[in-house]
Amino acid sequence: MGARMSARRITAAEAQARELRIARRIAAQASFEQLKASLNPPTGEVVLIADATRRFVHAQLDDGYMHRDGGYGGWSEVERPGRVSATVFTGTGPQRLPLRLVLGGRPDPCRSGMPCAEAIRALEAIARQPQDARRGDRPPLLTVRGNVPHAGATWFVDELTWSTEPEDTFVHRGAVTRTAVAVTLKRFAELDLVVARRPVERFRPYRVRSGDTLDRIAHEQCHARGARAIHRAARRIKQLNDLRDGRRIRPGTLLRIPAA
Repeated sequence: MGARMSARRITAAEAQARELRIARRIAAQASFEQLKASLNPPTGEVVLIADATRRFVHAQLDDGYMHRDGGYGGWSEVERPGRVSATVFTGTGPQRLPLRLVLGGRPDPCRSGMPCAEAIRALEAIARQPQDARRGDRPPLLTVRGNVPHAGATWFVDELTWSTEPEDTFVHRGAVTRTAVAVTLKRFAELDLVVARRPVERFRPYRVRSGDTLDRIAHEQCHARGARAIHRAARRIKQLNDLRDGRRIRPGTLLRIPAA
């Protein structure tokens, strides 16, 4: 009977502790949402917000015009023997947004009120996988506020490069009060929104010479090694060129060979 009562007390204590953790989590999230609502950077400043880890970085922009690259094109060429290469759309790469940020002030904290040391810790935290993350968990995704292109998109930190120039870093009373960092953001795209496409196979022309066989062509032109690899490459050449009898290929015939 005593063991049962003890078990019940432990279960009740665990339930109470769990409810307390949930209440603290809800309160922390509500506090972060209230803080996030007040983050309205003025001109020349930017805020990076990671909702998943409840962190943000408020910094000054070092460059006036924010350029971006990527997210365009996505066409590739497919060789066609004796004709102009065909163009095939294979999909664009994600857009990149390079930013040069100044953390802290000289020698006081920056206008945003975020000390340099705190901004450094927050930026490093949102650029890598959380310390208590499970295996396979990704670094946090970000939203950007400020006068930057595509501020409403979702990003992640792709590259982080701290400045090594002496004029970019200031130390006051033994502590770093100002530093510069180049942050490259890459636009996030959900996996289920990406249409998987088969890779486009490339070919090159080959004109049959006297004494050639499919096995010889597969060995010399496709660099196939071993009986099994040669047989597989020869069968592929036969399929590509719609050859009914691979043993009868005339010299001068133009074949399509898989490009290496």
